[in-house]
Amino acid sequence: YSMNRTTILSVTPQETVTVSVTIDELDILDVHKGQEASVTLDALPGRVFTGVIAEVNRNASNSGGHSKYSAVVELERIPDMLGGMNASVSITTETLEDILILPAEAFDEQDGQTVAYTAFDTHTEKPASPVAVKTGLSDGLSVQILSGLSEGEVVWYEYFEAKDENEVPPEELLNR
Repeated sequence: YSMNRTTILSVTPQETVTVSVTIDELDILDVHKGQEASVTLDALPGRVFTGVIAEVNRNASNSGGHSKYSAVVELERIPDMLGGMNASVSITTETLEDILILPAEAFDEQDGQTVAYTAFDTHTEKPASPVAVKTGLSDGLSVQILSGLSEGEVVWYEYFEAKDENEVPPEELLNR
């Protein structure tokens, strides 16, 4: 049988605040109590706060075939922090130095291999000359290159900016 719980009240000391986070099953084994975390609050832009993992729940909840775990990050309270503010938490599980990285968007998949393009075809106006690469760690934005490319090599990829849904194309402005 299943027993659901709903938190209706959290009592915290005045000196600290807590942030509850959800952690994917692929990352939970790298998260442990006492680990440092960076916290940003939408209401306090440009400020980064340092917190510590105070609690890690090893019991998963399953949603859509993916197991998720919860953890609690504790950090020092400042007067501007209020309960209910939106927070983003970044937990560094490993740090590497002197590595070759590329933006995650620079990779493509061909015949089951990860590739990066080292040329640009001016006739098709598309990246060309795919090179198979072996990738390592990623932070979701950048990906480590283990082999296939060397420092200084030029890599081509298509870059797309997210379009503001409220933005009106210039041609529509002219027709108004």
